Amino acid sequence: MKKIIFTLFCLSLGILPMQAYSQNTLVAESDPEEHSYLVAMLENGEVINGTFPGWCMNANLPIQFGETHRYTFYSSLLSEYPDGLVDKPEHLDSVNWLINQKLVGKPSSGNLGPFTFGDQQVAIWTLLNFTFTAGESVDPWNQTRVNELVSRALARGNGFNPRCNQIVGIIVDPQNQNDEKAQTLIIEIPRRYFPKCGVPQSGQ
Repeated sequence: MKKIIFTLFCLSLGILPMQAYSQNTLVAESDPEEHSYLVAMLENGEVINGTFPGWCMNANLPIQFGETHRYTFYSSLLSEYPDGLVDKPEHLDSVNWLINQKLVGKPSSGNLGPFTFGDQQVAIWTLLNFTFTAGESVDPWNQTRVNELVSRALARGNGFNPRCNQIVGIIVDPQNQNDEKAQTLIIEIPRRYFPKCGVPQSGQ
């Protein structure tokens, strides 16, 4: 999975072809601070609007940064999803635990240096049953640090349900302007963002 970065993102959203979409729209860009894999600007939705950090869920699909996408969203707290959307939904509780720990930049064990956004991205792919071995899009990353994140998430995240003052992962399933499926994302949204902390199950 490779990032494709466009400078158009830095321009006004008014010049992007958002008029072509009657549903929710997404524009993703790399996180300049490298605290997450990307930042996602969600607009025109009745439920979710704003810019939030996020992660890729499927290592086998690209997403073009700076391009406007239409999307459907799903709560990561569900037990069932459309076919092919989530390969290991039973590990989404561990993914939610992991994104709530904010471990990027904190020290790993064994004198291997701090965890990077690449480590966490590969750990999320691993938890969701995708194999990733190389690539510039997540450098730097280290397999031993990834293994530590995965082990922690599986051991401590089983049954994890974000509280109102924590982050909940919202799964975003985007389509590009040619109606082709793009990279599925999991977006970090504070649970208190939703009225009475009630996380919506899904929406378009």
